[in-house]
Amino acid sequence: MNTARLLKEISEAHITPKIEKSYFELTSVFPLCAIQNEKHHKNALFVVEKLIDHAGSENVSDKGVLNYLAELTDHIEAYETEQLKKVKTSPKEILKYLMELKGLTQIDLRNELGGQSVVSKVLSGERELNIRQILALSKKFGVTPATFLPD
Repeated sequence: MNTARLLKEISEAHITPKIEKSYFELTSVFPLCAIQNEKHHKNALFVVEKLIDHAGSENVSDKGVLNYLAELTDHIEAYETEQLKKVKTSPKEILKYLMELKGLTQIDLRNELGGQSVVSKVLSGERELNIRQILALSKKFGVTPATFLPD
């Protein structure tokens, strides 16, 4: 079946919801599809920024613009989530991040790791975490032990 015939058949079935013209106009300028690379991501963020500026300055209630914006941000979120999965983070970097997040110092972790000097060595990369330390840290931070396992 050729594309023209397929489109005709679908449109004659009257199954498509009413879509505002602005939605189609936006998709013709910046098509909605999975984000492929960093440049595409950057361009998508630019479009979102412009749409948000427009919406904020003119009290936009155009459902076409709002639907387009929602779909584009979904594509951005999916791309960013996929990129984060690719980032390899070491247990010491995760520990540093959690310490910063909770406002903890090396002294605050001395009981879990076996002394302040051990905490220092782990954070500098001189020592790896052992199973006992991983279990203690996972309990203290409320995360799974897998959080502190190397990739």
